[in-house]
Amino acid sequence: MGLLVEQYKQEGSKILSKLEQRREQERGTVMQTLHQKRIEMVSIYSEAKELVVETTNDLKEHSISHFEREWRKKQDALRAEISEGRKVSEL
Repeated sequence: MGLLVEQYKQEGSKILSKLEQRREQERGTVMQTLHQKRIEMVSIYSEAKELVVETTNDLKEHSISHFEREWRKKQDALRAEISEGRKVSEL
């Protein structure tokens, strides 16, 4: 009877050992996958940040206020020409 119990213990230990090894392999795979995903996310966020910075700089360089100032200058020049044209025609 003692021999039978000892064989069950040995087999149970082997089964637990195999399960533990499998669990460690799975854990390693999951950790590696998470690490790769983290690297991908950092890369994507870096690209997105660069794009946002680029867009911000482009907007600063070519902002609407720049176009508005140019438009106002042209409008003022046209008004001045119209005023001059009216003065000449009144004489």
